[in-house]
Amino acid sequence: MVYQAYSESDIKTQYKVRPFNIGDNKFLITREGDIFRKMKSKNWKKIENKGNHKKGYNVIQVDNKQYMRSTLIAMVYFKLNTDKKYYIFHKNKNKLDTTITNLKIVYVS
Repeated sequence: MVYQAYSESDIKTQYKVRPFNIGDNKFLITREGDIFRKMKSKNWKKIENKGNHKKGYNVIQVDNKQYMRSTLIAMVYFKLNTDKKYYIFHKNKNKLDTTITNLKIVYVS
């Protein structure tokens, strides 16, 4: 699959991002729900936000583990505590709207 290659400086010029790593995988994540991933080629790829899960969520595979886009964004912007059980709600019920203003984290006691 061919993707548009970005440099890190291109992304940081165009978007306000926060870096995030899972193991050796590097990501740049925006408040608007955009996620960029560093590829082996050293270029960055914008991960398309489309429903690729049977329940309509956008899921990203990292080291053979699936992460919902909203979870990655919550980990960065809400400092999500993954040691606790939690739910992520989309306030407007649109599972692909992962802007931080649309996400609500509820921890289960």
